[in-house]
Amino acid sequence: MNVGNSFIEDGVEYPIISTRTKGLTDKYISIFAYDPEDSNRIDSGGKNYAVTAGVYQIAPPAGEIWQIARLVYYIEDVGSFDSGGFGNGAALTNGIILKVENATTVLNVLTAGLPIKKNTHWRRFCFDLEIDTFGLGNESMAARWSFFKSGAYLKLNGDNGEKITVTLNDDFSGIVSQTFLFQGFKE
Repeated sequence: MNVGNSFIEDGVEYPIISTRTKGLTDKYISIFAYDPEDSNRIDSGGKNYAVTAGVYQIAPPAGEIWQIARLVYYIEDVGSFDSGGFGNGAALTNGIILKVENATTVLNVLTAGLPIKKNTHWRRFCFDLEIDTFGLGNESMAARWSFFKSGAYLKLNGDNGEKITVTLNDDFSGIVSQTFLFQGFKE
């Protein structure tokens, strides 16, 4: 698989970088943060990062500049979500940390020193948050973090090695699914 083109889940191939949707050009970006050690892995659910942190990322290739407008966070778990926990489990010990980095420097800690350890912690950064219960089956939560509503897009310059990283340093093995979808456009 080529990173930046697609991922395969349950035998179905899905695009992950540039999508053509009616009314949008090929400059539109919709990319899941991926594990650079396994570019097919975009879902951190079912994974244990308690001992060794997992770092998922998005990064434009050299010669491209991306303007990232928003993050759409998604989590699915068995049972009811609790405001004092993460998914249907206990609060995370270390939490989720989002950063903008280049090859040598942290440029911005998006979570501002406040790791996301509980479901409610997403509210610190995201106005739009929804928990879905569909009767029987798993519950899910989605949160939309609109960077542009804070005054600017997150600009990533591929020539400078800039990227957004999502650091996970807890046990997510009990979670059904967890993804980080970034959207924006290419300059």
